Amino acid sequence: MAVPISNGPSAGGNGLSPRFAVVTILKGMIGAGILSLPHVFGKVGLRLAVPGYLLISVICAFSIWRLIECKALLAARCLLQEDEQDSLSEKNGAEEVKDCGLGPLGSVSVQVLGPAGLVIAGFGIIASQLGFGIAYIDIVVETMSSDNLLGSSFSTVWLRVIVGLILCLLSCIRSLNGLAKISAVALVIYSYLIIALIRQGGTEVVQGTAPDLAVVWGKVQWDNIGLWLGTAIFAQEAIVISQYVFDDMKLANHRDFLPVLIWSFSICGTLCSLVGALGYMCYGDDVKSVFYLNFPRDSRDVCIAETVLCVVLLASFGLQMYPVVSFLEAVFVGKAGETESEESEEELSESDKPSSGGGFFRAFLLPVALRWSLVVLCSAVAVSIPDLSCVTGYSGSFAVSTIGFFLPALCHMKLNSFQLSPLDWALDIMLLLLGIASVILGIEATHCGGDTVKIIQVITKAA
Repeated sequence: MAVPISNGPSAGGNGLSPRFAVVTILKGMIGAGILSLPHVFGKVGLRLAVPGYLLISVICAFSIWRLIECKALLAARCLLQEDEQDSLSEKNGAEEVKDCGLGPLGSVSVQVLGPAGLVIAGFGIIASQLGFGIAYIDIVVETMSSDNLLGSSFSTVWLRVIVGLILCLLSCIRSLNGLAKISAVALVIYSYLIIALIRQGGTEVVQGTAPDLAVVWGKVQWDNIGLWLGTAIFAQEAIVISQYVFDDMKLANHRDFLPVLIWSFSICGTLCSLVGALGYMCYGDDVKSVFYLNFPRDSRDVCIAETVLCVVLLASFGLQMYPVVSFLEAVFVGKAGETESEESEEELSESDKPSSGGGFFRAFLLPVALRWSLVVLCSAVAVSIPDLSCVTGYSGSFAVSTIGFFLPALCHMKLNSFQLSPLDWALDIMLLLLGIASVILGIEATHCGGDTVKIIQVITKAA
């Protein structure tokens, strides 16, 4: 049955279109992490890494779908129990206040697990996205500090100021639809890195310096399975963003989101696997942690690659911060809205007029202040903590596992009163086991106490 599960009209109304939905999810996943895939794939061998990465992508897509199923089931039960006097819009409005802007995960967690579930979901979402945002800032600053770019003209302090100002301007884009358009441009720009890999790597093949295919495809090194699995899981950066995309599409039937999910993760999984395999096939065990470092240093591809990386990560910051901003606005801006709702209709409409100081403050100044404060916070943390890989490593291990594997499985079990089919039991247990493996491997692979922030470490952990 078609279950209305969102606050607006069906697709075709004002919701995010399927095309931009796919683009937004793709940009959420394709970031700095793809640069390190050839190196990580080589650590275990392509025969294991390629099919394994595709499998991880399928599992992560399933975990998102499991959560969407839970939200649809809750909506169906609410509709069946709804009194004739209650309208569907009022019900959806209450649900919106309940989840504190944390999207489907927050909505499902609080209804199934209670306030504790909302706290756990909030921790996972905010910690994971802040980790990505802080890492992006440091990657951009470190990359811009190179002699190829602005390192010879500006100090690190001034570069951080410049990056902060750019992010403040980009943070003024408030809608997910606007961020989706930026993401489309960023994806087009980012494709240059893949073209450069094909061109530079192809030269290695033509000159006969590339390793033998039988060697790169034949070896399997199980000793490095932890490094590969941790990176493969952490590279699924769109686990949170996908949930907000689902809400922003305003679908009348949750099953209409399934093609978007399949297309997004199929394209990204295939593309990342191809980049990982191609990079290792071209450079073998000599492949660097960031594949464009294998390009000749005097090649213009290196300079362009660094520029592209900075532009794309700056554009991606707003997308990764969208869930955090949604939470902040629901908590601070939403409270003002709740208070005003208790006033008379005439007073409410009068106070919300653009000409009134209070309405202008709530509608524009307060949201902008929250977004700029978030940029300042991320920038300050990036400066204050000398070993950023420690922050991103632990936030990724615990936060991504919580929101990507533990909560979807636990909510599905509890929502069905633990009365599941053997297949559902197997799938939910698979998610729980993968979450446990992610925590253990993440802790094992995270080493704190470094004196400086290295770009390669940051990129690997940001994945």
